[in-house]
Amino acid sequence: DAAVTALGLATTAFNSAVLVVGNKTVLTQAITDAITLRDSKTVGIALGNVSSAAKDAYTTAITTATAVKNNASATQADVDAAVSALSTATTAFNNEVLGAGDNTAFATAITNASALLGSKTVGTAVGNVPQTAYDAYNTAINNATAVRDNTSATQAQFDTALTVLSDATLAFNVSVLIDECFIATAAFGSKNQTDVVLLRQFRDQFLLTNPVGQAFVETYYHYSPPIAQTIAGSVVLKFLTRVVLLPFVVIVYLLFQPVLLVGILAGLTFMILQRRRNRVLQVK
Repeated sequence: DAAVTALGLATTAFNSAVLVVGNKTVLTQAITDAITLRDSKTVGIALGNVSSAAKDAYTTAITTATAVKNNASATQADVDAAVSALSTATTAFNNEVLGAGDNTAFATAITNASALLGSKTVGTAVGNVPQTAYDAYNTAINNATAVRDNTSATQAQFDTALTVLSDATLAFNVSVLIDECFIATAAFGSKNQTDVVLLRQFRDQFLLTNPVGQAFVETYYHYSPPIAQTIAGSVVLKFLTRVVLLPFVVIVYLLFQPVLLVGILAGLTFMILQRRRNRVLQVK
């Protein structure tokens, strides 16, 4: 009798352990809701949008859950695990939806940029900025202000605009005119050396008086400091740079001495004409 009872209990337990097809009602509804949520979101950077990666990941989770739903042999444990996994994916997807950003740091950057712009004067004197640089920075500030005032702007948009404004600030600071000729100073050893002073005068009186010259000076100030530092550390490079600059120094000197320049040009013209005349006489 005892053995029969024990075997009966074991049989009941064994039958209870047999896996049966799970109830998929909850999973089916979860998949339907997930598809509706996914399709309601647009890929982009505007308020309420999601990234392409987030939408793709959620689609993959929905596909995985759908495979379990369509599996005729799926057990209740399989179904419950699929419901749990889809729920987790739904939470993650909702967290990826872009919300309104915090523009506090961005607003401060705009205030500082406006103050910097207001502190500079357009002109050719030391400490001034070229008109092109002033206008470009003013445009950058206006663009940043438009993003700041956009109530639908996301944190990503604020961060991107802040980076753009920071780059514009760097470019504007570089454009501020300073009383330096970096490469010439490095080559000749002093900013007060005669040739360096002459080149600075050429910059002030010829280059900074026109848009093309101003653009050249801005580019020069942007790239020349590290080059000048390299030249200053090498005796050979100093010598070679002086050799390269010498023709420019001579030309600049002549530009400031128009009478001498005209005289030299007249002399060269006379020599050329005289040589041609001599050749003609030799042929005859």
